[in-house]
Amino acid sequence: MKVIRCLQLTVILAVILTLAQSVQAACTASGTVKSASGAGISGVWIEYCLVNTQGGCSTDLVRFASTDSYGNFSGSILCAPPFSHLDYRFFTWTPCYQVYPFSITKTVSAGDSITGLDFSAAAYTFKIAGKVADGSGVGISGIFMNGFPSNTSTDSAGLYSATVPCNWGHKVTPSDSCYVFSPESIMYSIVQESHTDQNYTGNILTYTISGYVKTAAGAGIPGVTIRNLPGNPVTNSSGFYSATVPCGGQYSVWPEKTGLTFTPASIAYHPIRSNQTNQNFTADCTFSVHIPAYISGFGGSWNTTQSVTTTPADCAWSLTGVPSWITINSGAAGTGNGTINFTLAANPGTVFEQATLRIGNAQAGATFTIVQNGQNCTFTLMPPTATYPKTGGSGAFAIATPDTCFWSAPSSQPTWLSLGSISASNAPFGLGYRMGSGGVGYGLAANNGEYERTGYIGYPYSFSAKQAGTLTVALPAWIVGSGSYFTTLQEAHDMAESGNTIEAQAVDFPDGLTATKHLTIIGGFDSGYTSNNGYSTLKGLTIHDGSLTVEMLRIR
Repeated sequence: MKVIRCLQLTVILAVILTLAQSVQAACTASGTVKSASGAGISGVWIEYCLVNTQGGCSTDLVRFASTDSYGNFSGSILCAPPFSHLDYRFFTWTPCYQVYPFSITKTVSAGDSITGLDFSAAAYTFKIAGKVADGSGVGISGIFMNGFPSNTSTDSAGLYSATVPCNWGHKVTPSDSCYVFSPESIMYSIVQESHTDQNYTGNILTYTISGYVKTAAGAGIPGVTIRNLPGNPVTNSSGFYSATVPCGGQYSVWPEKTGLTFTPASIAYHPIRSNQTNQNFTADCTFSVHIPAYISGFGGSWNTTQSVTTTPADCAWSLTGVPSWITINSGAAGTGNGTINFTLAANPGTVFEQATLRIGNAQAGATFTIVQNGQNCTFTLMPPTATYPKTGGSGAFAIATPDTCFWSAPSSQPTWLSLGSISASNAPFGLGYRMGSGGVGYGLAANNGEYERTGYIGYPYSFSAKQAGTLTVALPAWIVGSGSYFTTLQEAHDMAESGNTIEAQAVDFPDGLTATKHLTIIGGFDSGYTSNNGYSTLKGLTIHDGSLTVEMLRIR
C-alpha cells in the first residue's frame, strides 16, 4: 500500500539573516504542538533554516527536535557572535496532522534562546467505503462490517462507509450467518488516504424444508398443497414435500386439501438458519353418519342400519354409548366407511327411551340419537284425511295420544302442502318433536298440474291431504268432494260414507250395484263432471239395509 504524508506540520521560524557569514555557535529553541482541546501531540519533527535577505533559506533544513508525549519540544540551533541578531525560519513535519500557523517568524539577538514556538494541530481522518451486493449487483442490507473502529453496517442499498484515523490498520470482514462473502475480508495497514470501492459479493445460503403429510394410520396423502412456501409445493404419491428457502426467511406454512384438516394446523419459522426436516402434518380424522336421529314411534322391536363415513378413508373408529335395550348386530368398530346394524328391543314402559351413540376415535367423532316410544302410544287423527279442489285451501287436524308419547309434523311433506300452527308441548329430546295431544294446521297451494296429488303429514301417525288437478278425469264415477274417482259405481259405493253423493258419467256401467248405505247417485255427467244432460245406465240394482236417492240413472 502506498504511504503518503497525511499531514505535514511545518513550523517556520524565520530569522532574516543580515550577515553573510556562517554561524556555528549553538542556541536553543522550544515550544509546543497541541490539539484544539489542549492535548499534546507527540512525534512531530521540528526543522529550521537561516533565512537570507530575499526571504529564502540560505542553509539546508536541519531537523533538531521532536515533540514528546505532552507535545513539548526543545532542541539546539546554530548561533554565534559577533552578529547582533539572527533571523530563523523553522519547519515541522508529521503525516497525520495539519498544524496552524503554517509558519512563525522570529528575530533573535545573537546567542539568545528562542521560546514560545506554540502551534495547534488537527488530526487527519480517512473514509473507507464500498458496497455489499449479491451476484446480480443488488445491494444487501444489514451486513455488519466487523473490524472498523465504530459499528458499521450496510444500508438498504447495500452501501457502507466508515471513518478511520490516520495510520489505522485492521482486517475488515463482512459478517452475516446467511451469506458467504468474496473476498472474505480486506486487510488495511497504516491507512494514510481514503479508500472507496471496497466491495464484496455475498452469496446467500439456502436450506430445505421438507416432511410428510400422512393419515393417522401412516399412509401418505398425495395432492396436499403446502401453502406459503416458495412455489407452494404439493405432496407426491408418498405424501412427501420439499421446498428450498433462503437463509433468514420467515414463514408460517400450512397444508391444504379440500375436505381435510390437519395437525398441526401450521408451522412457523422465525427465521430459517438450518435445514428443517421431518416437518410433518397428520390429517385429522372426521366422522359422519347418514341419519342423525332414529325415532321409533310405536315402542315395538325394530331393526335398522346406520351408515358411517370417514375422512381420510383409513380412519379407525368404534361405537360407544350403547344402552342395554339396543343390540349391535354388526359394525361395532371399523376402519374407513362402514355400516352399523342394530336392533331396538321393545319398550315395555309408558315413557320413551332415549340414547345418544357416538362413532369415532379419541380425537373426533359423530353422534346420532335413538328415541323409542312406549308400548301404550296410540294416535287418533280427527279427521285422518281431507280432500281439496285444485284451487287449494287450508285446514287442521287434531291428534289424540297419551301425554308420554311423542310425535312430529316433519318437514318431509311436499312444498305445496305447508304446515301452519302446531299446538303441543315440545319433547325434551328436541329434534322438532312434540309430546301428548295437540293439533296441526296446514295449507294447500293451487294445483296447476294435470293430475291429482296426495301429501302426507306426521310421524308416527300419517294424515293425508288429496287435491284435484286440472286434467279432465276419465274415470266414470267419483265421490263428490273427495277427489277419489272409480271405474264402477260399486267401487264408489264401497268407499263412500253414508250421506255422500256419487256422480256418474253418462256411460253404461256393465256391472250391477248392491247398495248397503244411504247415498245419493246422480248420473248423466260429462267427462269433466260440469253438467249432466244425459243418463247413466246401470245393469242391475239391489238394495240391502240402505237407501238410494237417484237422478238421471237408468236401470236395465
